[in-house]
Amino acid sequence: MEVPEGYILVKESDYKSILARLDKLELENAELRNRLNLNSNNSHKPPSSDGYSKKPIVHNNRVKGHKKPGGQPGHEGRTLLMAECPGKVVEIDVHGECPCGRALVKGRLVGYNRRQVLDLVPQLVETIEYRGLIRECKCGRIHKGSLGTPGVIRYGNGIKTLAVYLSQQQLIPYDRLQQIINDLLGIKISDCFLAGANEQCFDRLEEFEEANKAALMGEKVLCCDETGIRAEGSLKWVHTLSSKGRTHYQIHPKRGKGAIDHIGVLPLFKGTCVHDRFSPYQEYDCTHAFCNAHLLRDLTGLVEEDKKAWAKQMKRLLLKCKSARDNGLLNKAKLKSLNNLYDNIIIRYKSTEVFLQPTWSRGPRHGKKRGRPKRTKSLCLLEVFEQKKSQILRFLYDPNVPFDNNLAERDLRMVKLKQKISGCFRTQKGSEIFCRIRSYISTSRKQNHNVMQALKSAIEDHAILFS
Repeated sequence: MEVPEGYILVKESDYKSILARLDKLELENAELRNRLNLNSNNSHKPPSSDGYSKKPIVHNNRVKGHKKPGGQPGHEGRTLLMAECPGKVVEIDVHGECPCGRALVKGRLVGYNRRQVLDLVPQLVETIEYRGLIRECKCGRIHKGSLGTPGVIRYGNGIKTLAVYLSQQQLIPYDRLQQIINDLLGIKISDCFLAGANEQCFDRLEEFEEANKAALMGEKVLCCDETGIRAEGSLKWVHTLSSKGRTHYQIHPKRGKGAIDHIGVLPLFKGTCVHDRFSPYQEYDCTHAFCNAHLLRDLTGLVEEDKKAWAKQMKRLLLKCKSARDNGLLNKAKLKSLNNLYDNIIIRYKSTEVFLQPTWSRGPRHGKKRGRPKRTKSLCLLEVFEQKKSQILRFLYDPNVPFDNNLAERDLRMVKLKQKISGCFRTQKGSEIFCRIRSYISTSRKQNHNVMQALKSAIEDHAILFS
């Protein structure tokens, strides 16, 4: 057979192999292009990975409301309230003369007007001297009063509380913290004092930590998440367990099941666990609910990169479900309608996604792996919606389950902020101190306790266990 000029003769088997290879390369090329376009809005990547050149988000998952900014009709206004017993009273008398010619200061006092000003006292630190009296008995023996305080002079628990608060709550580094205390209070403190104050608070919160973990086991809903942080020169993981009233942080070298078992809360938890589909969480015998904010970002990625119609419809449906719940519009008819829409999207597009799967083979067996081709990202996500429907729509049926996992992510935000400021923890002990004290601070805020008073109670060895 004569072959025309510019053509080569190829066997049919080789021709099919070339076509399969082209299909594979096109699929890999499309996947790599999609990776370049991933950001925090259409994937699970954190916002910090977007860099300084990130573009403004044109479309986000937030539904625009119809309310105007500011207080809404019926909102109870708040303003400063005057103190009944002010710390200091300054009387301003009336001067001058009355038109009748009498001096006003000689007039009869019939009342007064009030104005109050909140301001700092001139001296924030006071020196308290303890004097142990020495008495001599008639028998000649000398008796001394017990001072009960070590050292000739030291800083009190109030300054220790302020140091722990600025260090662990406001995340101020030691050198800047020393400057602040020197400027505000006029005293100089050392790194050793700051480290000792944090360690003292840490040691006296051990009972709180155990009580807090035991209380979290009995919660109806727990939001779980984890984030990486460097400690002792290596990557560690800070795990958080969050409820509406409590927070627990714990650092561990591992991210998965080993770390979760070591923390010891989820293995005994029987409520609803809200998470981002991280597979180790799903191994525990409790009710599961998925974070729909993560799913919305995945759907956004498919809409932007692959123009998937089913992803656009499913995203619109999830936001519609959230709006119906937030506005109290859920009833049996509404739930049935939303479920039917959900099922119809999957039924309509499942066969299409399977048909679009690559059919190329792995080529000759010489040096090649065998098996099925990799499924597309779109099909994998569609199967998640098909197989995990109850976990995704759990928030529609249980009023205690949130739409997303933002409670845990907000709690973890302080860990990332600490990492941005300090970069890392030099020691494992420092990271453990941070996690335990931050657990106490976050729980205090959720329980509407004053953080400064709660920290002072802990330093005085009377940590609040919270009910």
